[in-house]
Amino acid sequence: MPLAGHLTELRNRLAKSMIAVALAAIVAFYFGNNLVEVLLIPFPDDVTVTQLRVLEGVSVRMKVALWGGFVMAFPVVLYHVLKFAAPALLPNERRFFFLALPIFMGLFLIGVTFAFLILIPLVMAFLPQILGELVTPQISIESIVGTTVWLTICMGLVFELPVVMYLMARAGILNPSRVARQRRVAILVSFIAAAVITPTGDPITMTVFGLPIWLLFEVGLIFARFAAWRRHKALAGAAG
Repeated sequence: MPLAGHLTELRNRLAKSMIAVALAAIVAFYFGNNLVEVLLIPFPDDVTVTQLRVLEGVSVRMKVALWGGFVMAFPVVLYHVLKFAAPALLPNERRFFFLALPIFMGLFLIGVTFAFLILIPLVMAFLPQILGELVTPQISIESIVGTTVWLTICMGLVFELPVVMYLMARAGILNPSRVARQRRVAILVSFIAAAVITPTGDPITMTVFGLPIWLLFEVGLIFARFAAWRRHKALAGAAG
C-alpha cells in the first residue's frame, strides 16, 4: 500500500475510534455524578472536597465523561490499533495479536483497578497530610478527579507492558537476551516514567508507582523469553 493509502487507513481508524469514545462519553456524561462519587472513593474521608470555580463542575463532568468513554470504548480503540498494524504482520503473527485482544483489555482493567484501589489510596493517605496540623486539607473536586483519571488511565496502559513485550518477542522485534542486559536502564526508565506519571514527582510517590512498572517489565521479560523460545522452535520446525 502506498503512503497515501496508509494515511487514509490511519485516518479512518482514528475516526472510528473517536466516534466510539464519543458515544461512550455521552453515556458516561449522563451518569457523571455517580462516576464522580466513585472517583472520590480512593481519597481519605478527612479531606474536604471543594468547588473553587463556578465552571469547575462542568469541567469535572467533561473529564469524567472522557475518562468513562475511553475506558468503555478501549476494546474498540485497541481493535482498530491492531487492525491498522495487521497488514505489516505475517498471518501467524496476526493471529497471535488478535487472540491477545481480550488479554489487552483484561490487563488494562487490572491496571485501572490496581491504581484505583491500591496506589492512589496509598499516596493520598500521606500527601494531603505532609504539612501536618499547619493546614486543613481542602482539595478541589477538579484536582481530585483529574488526578484519579490521569493515574488510572496511565496505569491501565502501563499494565499492557508484559503482553506487548511477549508479542514483540513472538514477532521477532524484541530480543529478550539483549533487553535483559540493559536491566539497569530499564529500572531507571521505570522510575523516570513514574516521575512523569505522578502529579508531584516526589521520591515517595515516584517509588510507589515506579516499583510496579519495574515489576511489570520483569514479568514482561519472562513472557518475552518464552515467546522467543516458541518462535525459535517454530522456525526450527519449519526449516526441518
